Amino acid sequence: MTYLVRFFLWIIITSVSVAQSAASLFNHQSFTLANGLKVFILPNHLSPLIHVGLYYKVGTADDAPEEHGLSHFLEHMMFKGTEMIPRGMLDTLLLQQGVAYNAHTTPDYTCYEATFAKNQLELILFLEADRMTHLNFTRADIESERKVVFEERAMRLDNHPFGKVIEIYLRSLYWKHPYGIPAIGYPENIAHYSFESVRKHYETYYTPNNAILIIAGDTNSATVKPLVEKYFGPIPFKKVPERLRPKEPSHEGTVIRIEHTDARNHAIVLQYSYHAPSAVSEGKRHALPLILLTQILSGNELSRLWQKFVNQEKIAVNIDFSYDPWSIDPETLDIIMTLNEGVTKKYAEKRLEEEIQLLLKKGVTPEELAHAKRDILASLAFIKDGLESTVQMFSRVVFGVPEEDIEHFDQRIEAVTLEQVNEAIHDVFDKKPEVILTLLPKGYDLSKEDTPPLAQSLWNALRSIF
Repeated sequence: MTYLVRFFLWIIITSVSVAQSAASLFNHQSFTLANGLKVFILPNHLSPLIHVGLYYKVGTADDAPEEHGLSHFLEHMMFKGTEMIPRGMLDTLLLQQGVAYNAHTTPDYTCYEATFAKNQLELILFLEADRMTHLNFTRADIESERKVVFEERAMRLDNHPFGKVIEIYLRSLYWKHPYGIPAIGYPENIAHYSFESVRKHYETYYTPNNAILIIAGDTNSATVKPLVEKYFGPIPFKKVPERLRPKEPSHEGTVIRIEHTDARNHAIVLQYSYHAPSAVSEGKRHALPLILLTQILSGNELSRLWQKFVNQEKIAVNIDFSYDPWSIDPETLDIIMTLNEGVTKKYAEKRLEEEIQLLLKKGVTPEELAHAKRDILASLAFIKDGLESTVQMFSRVVFGVPEEDIEHFDQRIEAVTLEQVNEAIHDVFDKKPEVILTLLPKGYDLSKEDTPPLAQSLWNALRSIF
């Protein structure tokens, strides 16, 4: 890249950062109905489309112990029909109107989403309000959908090359907390769901005061509010049980090592997992600094550890520091490396732990922090190109993140200091990882790792000289 091109690229990114800092990201509008339904409107007039996300504040972590995955199972039942929309007609109606729709369940929420032409807004709001209170399913529906969910679990976990180890890994990370349970539940849970338990779950949690409606696209509050009041306003408020989750005990002094081999795996994958705070849990002050830290260490091909491990030392074909602070309770910061052929697990662990100690000792530099801020702000400049991504970002309100913090996320990133990033480094890495997971090709012999390959020996010699 020539100096002139670099100069103009710097001007573009700098102007983007300044423009973002001077205004709100979404300029959202909001209101709350008398029954407790919270509504957020994110105007975006780039195209005559709208994306709606209806989030219920119930997920797998809220399911009863004997019925883990019930929230996900109810998600399936929500497409069966209502008293007004006969069974099978919901799909037909949405497809006839060109609506793209989906749903998903996480540990913390269940979401129903749709993208459609702006003139279909009233239809979508009617359908969502209708199935919030008039869902109609039978005992036969329970049995037929049970088979579907068993097949889904087989596809995602039971027949997946890493399905077994994913479940072992989750339970190793969370001894008590329900984040250690897959969203789809276990086979014994799926077999246990009854018509009565699914109905009770629906009647308990599917209520306007336990939901958040987010609408992004070519509309505004003046259009949305009368429609929301018309269709959701008559639905009564219902008291929802308090969220009571077991607190994860300290893992201090314990490192769990998991090794998993599979014939379908052809490379060594190494993963270190550390518990890290969420944006709303204890220690939340570290969340934004940790976002910047992951960008510094592995955010792109110019990042610190990508340069060292991938480009220079050829230890890995990729390296990723993965951290998502958007959850109610603390989750993890994960370091994931896929090793180059001939590189041993033992050597990769040694080098990774050396870099972690260097990070603890010297921290990050002002230049690294400035570049990470620039990269994150540049990515935010394009967030509104997609309505779905806009709603996904704003959906952080579901976890309890203040709407103004989301609206001014760019300014909050800009305000993070070097001292805060270095403090967050110590909060996470002053302790050992909770879990070290290694995925191995079938037949790989770990006993041969005592002697490093010639390429590693040469690199060690060069490092000692320079």
